[in-house]
Amino acid sequence: MRTLDILHVGPLSGNRITGLNVSIPNLAYAQSMSSGVSVRILNSKSAPPPASSLPVGTWRSEVGPIGALRNPRTPDLVVFHSTYLPRHALLGRWLQQRRIPYIITPRGGLTREALQRKRLKKAVGDRLFFHRLVSGAIGIHFLSNAEAESSRTWNLPYFVQGNGTSLPTDAEVNVHQRVDSSPLVLFIGRLDVHMKGLDLLLQAWALSAPKLKEKKARLIIRGPGNSAQIEKLHNLIRILDISDQVEIGGAVTGTSKADLLSKASLFVHTSRSEGQPSAILEAMAYGIPCLVTPGTNMADEVRDARSGWAVASSPVAIAEAIVQSLGSRMELVSRGMSARERAVEQFSWATVAERTLAGYRDLMNNTSRRGWASPVPHSPM
Repeated sequence: MRTLDILHVGPLSGNRITGLNVSIPNLAYAQSMSSGVSVRILNSKSAPPPASSLPVGTWRSEVGPIGALRNPRTPDLVVFHSTYLPRHALLGRWLQQRRIPYIITPRGGLTREALQRKRLKKAVGDRLFFHRLVSGAIGIHFLSNAEAESSRTWNLPYFVQGNGTSLPTDAEVNVHQRVDSSPLVLFIGRLDVHMKGLDLLLQAWALSAPKLKEKKARLIIRGPGNSAQIEKLHNLIRILDISDQVEIGGAVTGTSKADLLSKASLFVHTSRSEGQPSAILEAMAYGIPCLVTPGTNMADEVRDARSGWAVASSPVAIAEAIVQSLGSRMELVSRGMSARERAVEQFSWATVAERTLAGYRDLMNNTSRRGWASPVPHSPM
């Protein structure tokens, strides 16, 4: 039976910290382990790609001239990660002309909140390029139900499947040990004050600072960020007078990151808009209960699994939830254990790979029945 050849296209760089540089290579590699599937990656960014277990093609060598995409052979399916990128629009047009099916994984890029950012620029881009790119897809892959509900209606079929995460061993998950008398509240992610809702988080902390000080609680914020964003964070901490309780630091990886995760009592993400933060999945894999806002697109998941708390995107609501969550050691342990169980059951890369492949096949078979593309080969059972 013929192999299904999939090409993932996304803006990658050597920065292994940001989400796409982790999730795209891991998803592609996990899919490549499935029988009857061949997977390639094409970097649509002019930057050195991250290290990957699969070869990563560069835009210049693979696409210019664009016919070189046929080497070693034309893919059966292309998956675009992210939307508002001119190179994706260019490649999408080339694929349409050759009737090669493609799927879009917008990763939050089509939500109402995301479309409000740089609205004029995106309106022009829609008219010139991107409306054609999205409307020409055979379907959309959303990372969560919340993302699907918040995204523009394109009258396209879609499926929902979240990202995956690497699972630490049971020995590395110390749910009981890290809930002590000096709780550590942790945020890991890009230091974008507005998008990540870090202003909301810091304002919330300031509202409850006396109570949190009594509990000897600390807030650690770690992640990559430009100098302007970092300065904005430090200024806000100084104005709110919480510098003795809050620590800001740069990106954290490897054993340093694992050490922080193994000590955290509560993981917080108060984003205004996301696709699906891989940091939350990673925290759940470590058995850390999570406190999240609707903008993370993980609020329903966290609430339904009782793996943390879902709160409104306001400083008052966030402040009350932080104090409440740190008030019960038993509840922290219980929700941390639920978070770990959900991660093991739902978020391993192997599980995510099989479910996304099933979603791809459903979209391709549906398209095939309408006579638009050739039938898709199924993996042997």
